[in-house]
Amino acid sequence: MNAAEAASTAIGASFNCLLCGAREASLFLDNCRDYYMGKPGVFAYYNCARCRLTQLHPVPADMSPFYEAYQVHSRKSWLHETMRGKLMSKGYYLPEEGGQPLKVLDYGCGDGWYLASMKERGHSVTGFEANQQHADNLSRQLDLPVLAETSELRAKYAAAFDVVTMHFVVEHLSDLNGTFELANAVLKPGGLFYFMVPNIRSREAKLFRRKWHGLDPPRHLQFLTDKHVRDLAKRTGFEAADVRYFSLPNGFAGSVTAVLTGGFVYPLFAGLMLPSLVACAVMPDGNLAVTLRKPTT
Repeated sequence: MNAAEAASTAIGASFNCLLCGAREASLFLDNCRDYYMGKPGVFAYYNCARCRLTQLHPVPADMSPFYEAYQVHSRKSWLHETMRGKLMSKGYYLPEEGGQPLKVLDYGCGDGWYLASMKERGHSVTGFEANQQHADNLSRQLDLPVLAETSELRAKYAAAFDVVTMHFVVEHLSDLNGTFELANAVLKPGGLFYFMVPNIRSREAKLFRRKWHGLDPPRHLQFLTDKHVRDLAKRTGFEAADVRYFSLPNGFAGSVTAVLTGGFVYPLFAGLMLPSLVACAVMPDGNLAVTLRKPTT
């Protein structure tokens, strides 16, 4: 028995693929640590034997400690805001200036900068955050509706939005089918579902492996590829309109910081952002940006 077969046997019936439900898997990466937030624990990722989805296994029973003081949710410095606007915003869904106002749902709002940006552009925006306290805080700060219950979202906004966005959110989800079906339910016919995910098959991921910034265990539960996206889109009633690859400098900068320091040191990370643009040109496949369309009939 080789190492992969032994790993598959070891996890036995406890594995359950988040995409296809298969029970067999082979080890992809073990001894993975949380370099971004520094939370304790050692984690492993497996490849589903049937659909090849890479996913965390086992998933901690309580994920809430890993989101305590989560930096993605906190207000940012002027330096970070400037870097984000100049260097990292190209992957986000930003309609052309002067177009028709859109009704947009941003699912997974982070610190709310995207909601604020779209509001300033004249669009009607609504947010969703699973954490009630964070949702309430964002709603007060931005003077916008930010919901925290999917049942309320379905009831109030059925077929209501022109666009649903999930910017680096999908990789955090355990219920892929249910969330894609929810996006379909709240979109108007012909509406767009736009999301970005780190690309586990990228050259950047292969170079840095356990210290790849996009891995982010255990918060990143799974990593969809182009094939997974198309299969999931078909199953949940979407048309696959566009799938493209792109890299952002924070991925390379964060990975190098983890290699050099064994953690996330913001001054070093910020200092590496501009040089990391060269790495983006050499390795332009760090992330997937996906646009799905809800059929008109």
